[in-house]
Amino acid sequence: MRAYSVTVPDRQVSPALAEAAYDLLVEMAAASPGADARRDFLRSALRPGGCEYRFQGSLGFGGKYRDEGEGAPYVSCYPEDRNASRDATLAAVNSRLGELFAGAA
Repeated sequence: MRAYSVTVPDRQVSPALAEAAYDLLVEMAAASPGADARRDFLRSALRPGGCEYRFQGSLGFGGKYRDEGEGAPYVSCYPEDRNASRDATLAAVNSRLGELFAGAA
């Protein structure tokens, strides 16, 4: 699994905030709890300019965390993989990410 960043308006995410975001993905969206996956996520999330990180988990192969530098980061999945359960996961995780990043500059 490879993580990569895309250039977007910059918001520098603190290590503590990135850790909390990954904890949320593990808890709510079944992201891998392994140290390697966490390290890859943190490496991607802490780069200036936002990130797009494929974590898969309960959202399937297309499960991604996206931080576009403005507003709260969010999770998404492939449209063809959406169902009632995944839609509920998307809504719950995105709500919590919104709370977590409220006020982050």
